[in-house]
Amino acid sequence: MPIKKVTMRDIAQKLDVSVNAVSLALNDMKGISGGLRLKVLETADALGYFETSPRYGRIFGCYNFCILMQDVYANEMGFHGKVVYSVVQEAKNSGYDTILNYFDDANMIIPDCIKDRRVSGIIIIGKISNKNTAVLKTFNIHIVVINHEPMLSDINCILIDNKTGGYLATQYLLRAGFSKIGFFGDLSYSQSFQERYLGFQEALQEAFQDALIEENLMDCLHEFSITDKIEQYIIDNNILAIAKILSHQNNLPQAFFCSNDQAAVVLIFALRENGLSVPKDISVVGFDSGVLAEKITPKLTSVYVNKELMGYKAVRRLIHLIQRRKEEVEHVVLGVKLIERDSVAPISARR
Repeated sequence: MPIKKVTMRDIAQKLDVSVNAVSLALNDMKGISGGLRLKVLETADALGYFETSPRYGRIFGCYNFCILMQDVYANEMGFHGKVVYSVVQEAKNSGYDTILNYFDDANMIIPDCIKDRRVSGIIIIGKISNKNTAVLKTFNIHIVVINHEPMLSDINCILIDNKTGGYLATQYLLRAGFSKIGFFGDLSYSQSFQERYLGFQEALQEAFQDALIEENLMDCLHEFSITDKIEQYIIDNNILAIAKILSHQNNLPQAFFCSNDQAAVVLIFALRENGLSVPKDISVVGFDSGVLAEKITPKLTSVYVNKELMGYKAVRRLIHLIQRRKEEVEHVVLGVKLIERDSVAPISARR
């Protein structure tokens, strides 16, 4: 039995609006609000209207963004969750719908909404390989990347000033009187972590050059730091595995600067597992200053990142590109600041 063809009248009845309003929306004409236009397009898609009227499908695509994010972030409600929420809200406020797709960076499958060009823009949140970015570019759909900088010359990015954040956190620990400071984070996992480590390194180099501390610089960069093969343990909240790594360290520092808040929280619990207290025995600073920073005991001193602003900037940039087509590439870098809480106790307070 043939499937009944969906008509404009069906869409109008479903939404309790006029057929004329549906026609204006489907033909991308003035005379209705952006919110109603989006509802009409969404309803038409749900009813299967575009399957029999493909020319209108192109208009539907003009009001859709695809959000891409690695599947390893799927269960994370912290940093990436906040960014996603901000992107979705700003897109909605601007009359666009969003389609969220997770991907495996090692074996990426291009979503149908991109292959069928049913989106007018792509927002990638977090890490993605240069190879996969290059493949996405072949679809000639505007792309904005958040919190990652692909090594391609013509990709727009919204970035965090990671290096300055690492520098500020390390300076803060130096001012608190610490001379033995380590970095805790897997440098092979993320470009952002590498940039934060560079800030950590620069602050220490300045301190040694100015003779503010006497410890050997290489001790802080290597002996006191844990920077390899730990990210999966952090993602899995494998506290016992981190505790074992800590127990095998020849020397532990007086303070750790961590690659992000999640790493800092796992580290705090692992230190407790080994009988050490934060901040009494070792101080800890994180990066993100999200929900975890407020929930952990002690509350975590951390570098604040405005995640909502990142999402907002990405959407506004994408809309700008869509409306202007030919536009110079921009890498927007958002500033950071340190939020002091309870996970750092100055050396003077320990005496």
